Amino acid sequence: MSESVKILDAGEKLLLSGQEAADVEAKLQYYVGRGSVIVSPLARIGSAWVAACTPPLQEADRSSTLGLARIREAQQAAKPAPRGEPESDGVCSVERIGLKRLITGPTLAAVQAITERFLELGAGIETEPAEVFGQWSAVCDMGGRKEP
Repeated sequence: MSESVKILDAGEKLLLSGQEAADVEAKLQYYVGRGSVIVSPLARIGSAWVAACTPPLQEADRSSTLGLARIREAQQAAKPAPRGEPESDGVCSVERIGLKRLITGPTLAAVQAITERFLELGAGIETEPAEVFGQWSAVCDMGGRKEP
């Protein structure tokens, strides 16, 4: 492929042009190999050779990085998770006491994980996680909570 092929990104199409038909055809086939679809086959217009195709849908090196088109698709397909209050998860227990939530668990990390979920909902921390008789506990206040 020669550097003499000019590529114009027109959004939904890539327009390829150059002085040599073989160069433009090679660049077109390069994009087809990456998942592009030919919109307009190679043709001569004036003194230039031109073709058009859709942008490629996949990365040429098939690496683990996502292309912008795939990121957009994933964002549109993603549905927000329900934002209800965290419940007991088998590791930590959550007790409701009025507007307060007492979170108790075997490790600091487990209690912090549940506490952070309450903070995401707008709860305040009444008491930071602390160890009491071999169990970790924290208290969150749901009084200032904002509904999602």
